[in-house]
Amino acid sequence: MLRDLARGADLVCVGQDEAWGLRGAQAVRAALPEPGVLVVEQGAAGATVFEQRDVTFVPAPRIDVGAAVGAFAAGFLSATLRGLPVRDRLRHGHLLAAAALTAPGDLAAPPAREHADRLAALDDAAWGRLRLGPGWTDDTQRAPEEVRTP
Repeated sequence: MLRDLARGADLVCVGQDEAWGLRGAQAVRAALPEPGVLVVEQGAAGATVFEQRDVTFVPAPRIDVGAAVGAFAAGFLSATLRGLPVRDRLRHGHLLAAAALTAPGDLAAPPAREHADRLAALDDAAWGRLRLGPGWTDDTQRAPEEVRTP
């Protein structure tokens, strides 16, 4: 039933581990060709978005997990509503998930929008080096490269 609802949606975010036993982002897309935007969260590996004929993958930053709960879809949807480019939407998804994953419990303060925008705008090499640990959302005064933790 949930799969049928997903087929009728314009935008679907699904975790690969929640995708009806399907393996890989391409398999999920093949099972759900209807949504105009399909986001497949792939855990620590990253996330893939299928939008029209474009496919974009953005790796997740390294995250020091404090609690196993994420908020990827909220970050992606927020960035979508702001009209950000697909790469930045995926990165905002990763950043909001990191905010939840690095805080104890399941209630985490999100990063300030400006802070998240600075991180989402990092070049690919800096994004690849990014490591987020507990408390990273509290500090908006540092340059993005200083957010990395040992």
